[in-house]
Amino acid sequence: MIKLISEIFRNKSGKIILPLFIFGLIGLCIEIIYRAFYGSMVGFYADLSYMSLMGYTSVWMVTVYGFGGMALSVINEVPKYYNLKMIWQMLIGGFALIVIELIFGVIFNICFGLYLWDYSDKFLNLWGQICLFNSVLWIIATPFFIFVCDYVGWALYRENETWHYRVYDNYIDIFRNR
Repeated sequence: MIKLISEIFRNKSGKIILPLFIFGLIGLCIEIIYRAFYGSMVGFYADLSYMSLMGYTSVWMVTVYGFGGMALSVINEVPKYYNLKMIWQMLIGGFALIVIELIFGVIFNICFGLYLWDYSDKFLNLWGQICLFNSVLWIIATPFFIFVCDYVGWALYRENETWHYRVYDNYIDIFRNR
């Protein structure tokens, strides 16, 4: 069974589908940790303190993060994109993630009424679905996501001969103007 799944992910369609799962799970973990440190559960339960580090999310968020990762993986396959300087990759990839957050926000929160997130009280928000602060966070996180895309490409498809860089190299490249 594992060999069959491995073969599915090694073909072309797997290069697009696999990031859906990987980024979906990474996104869920990051969101739970973020909400735990943000203290968003405090007040829901009696005697729950900020030190409880209790976080939560919705399973529907797998699709938001998954499609964001899938979009970055597809963009990252385009030579004109991956040959750009990291600052431009960061801005283009971050913009793609922001657009995906807006699209899924409209679908899940406005059309279906799920209210998975609401940025109505945040500065410079659009329909309560995206806001300036979270948009900046998406842009800042994009080099990390590019690293994950590159690592998955290397680990599964041996796209590069050797694995040669660390996650922070993408951030250093921004300041080196590479």
